[in-house]
Amino acid sequence: VILHIVQALIMILCPEAECKTWAQVKQYINVDLLKAMEEYQPILEDKHPQLHSILDIQKDISLDEVYHHGSLPAKFLFTWVSACSSILEHRANDAKKLVFETKNKQLDDNKEQKS
Repeated sequence: VILHIVQALIMILCPEAECKTWAQVKQYINVDLLKAMEEYQPILEDKHPQLHSILDIQKDISLDEVYHHGSLPAKFLFTWVSACSSILEHRANDAKKLVFETKNKQLDDNKEQKS
């Protein structure tokens, strides 16, 4: 459970990072990670390169598992990851919707011009 939470956390903050094993994850666990969490603003991102992978990892983590087996820091990290990934997902959906609406408007405009 902890590995999955930290993997998702690192993928949010360091999209280019390799974090499939504990050995890879451990190198990112330091004060800089905490600073990055503090400064991170998911609302400013329109598209996150790892969003699909982050959501897949989250599907493997149940809230019951976190609260039954996890420590207090794990619970806080899980909540932070959940909140950020939710915001990122909504931002990505909004961006897709905007592209779709823009393309539809362009098609409508082209039809009107031909008429």
